[in-house]
Amino acid sequence: MENLVRRTFDGRKIKYKDLDQQHLSNIIWFNKIFIGEEKSGFEKALIDLKFGGEVLPYRPHVDFKLECKILSKQGMLKESGEIYFRNELIGNRIPC
Repeated sequence: MENLVRRTFDGRKIKYKDLDQQHLSNIIWFNKIFIGEEKSGFEKALIDLKFGGEVLPYRPHVDFKLECKILSKQGMLKESGEIYFRNELIGNRIPC
């Protein structure tokens, strides 16, 4: 894990060991929503190891405009900023 890197939406490379709980949680939510994976194996294992398995509510990065547009277009992002997936409140993004 020491040298494994992930490329962010804006092209930066970040080591997995340096990802914080919110970033790992967002990766898990993104994969679940947009890719259809119920679990992001490696990211979920890191959340389990580093943060006791707690996946935080989804908070899309404020600069990732395409993500917010897609959420809105699919009816998941409400005007209030709340994000719903399969009729369950999973997070928020104000502003988005």
